[in-house]
This record gives sequence, structure tokens and C-alpha cells, in this order.
Amino acid sequence: MSKQEAKERLDRFGPNALPEVVKKPAWMRFLLQFHNVLIYVLLAAAVVLQGCLGGSGSGSSTRAVDTIDLGDIDLTTATVCDQTVASYCLFPFPNNFFTREDASSTTGLRVNFAAEAMPVALPVSIPPSQLAPVGVQTTESRGVDPAEWNRNDGFSP
Repeated sequence: MSKQEAKERLDRFGPNALPEVVKKPAWMRFLLQFHNVLIYVLLAAAVVLQGCLGGSGSGSSTRAVDTIDLGDIDLTTATVCDQTVASYCLFPFPNNFFTREDASSTTGLRVNFAAEAMPVALPVSIPPSQLAPVGVQTTESRGVDPAEWNRNDGFSP
């Protein structure tokens, strides 16, 4: 390209340069991070929740409890049953109350059900049918054997 052609292009198109961008102030760039519909929905939900709670936070008291009622705890099963749901020994299920440490397992845990904690199968008499061709007869109540469960290294499949 000749000097004459370069001068003509410069006159026609202007200099080969990017226009200077005017930067927004830092405070405005920060506020623009919150310019999103989801943020507005969450803020509205927070305002509604605060209104429902009457401005008192979570409504919980920070006052120390003077006494704790342990009347529902069955002391005979306290070492083998999780007392969170006192009327059902193995509830909530599954949880790590029913595991023990085991360095030889992949997870470092081993299921640890006690025989006393397992449900008891009551005697049944099921006549033969398509689902049970020979029928099922038991004559005594028997607790479920935890041995197969206790081989597991946790509750995940």
C-alpha cells in the first residue's frame, strides 16, 4: 500500500484504534452482580419470611434450658437403640449411631446392629400360593439376625 493510499484511508475511516471504553465505577460493577431475577426472588422471599416471623428472627429463644426431661428414654435399650425416636429402636434409619469404626473397611466404618435392637418376626402361617408355592410356617418369635447387615461398611449400596 502506498503512502498516498494510506492517507486516503486514514481520512476516510479514521485511525486504526479501538475506542476508549469508559469504565463503570467499582461500586456500580458490584451492584450489577445482583442484577438477576433469581436474586430478586430470593430477596422477596426473605422479606416475606421476615414479615411472617414478625421480625423476631427464627423465633427461637436463647434462654438456657433449666431441665431436660429424659422420661421417654428406655434405659434397657439405651446402648443399642438410637433414642431419637424412642418408640422405634432403629429409627431414624439409617444413621451412624448404628456403625462402628473399622480401619479394615473402605469407608472406615462397619454396620453394628445389636441383636437386641433388631425387629422380632412373629409366628406366621401362610398357605401355599403362587407367590409361596410351599407356604410358610413358623412357630416361634425370632429376632432378625444382624450378621448379614454387620458385614457392610456403611448404608450406601
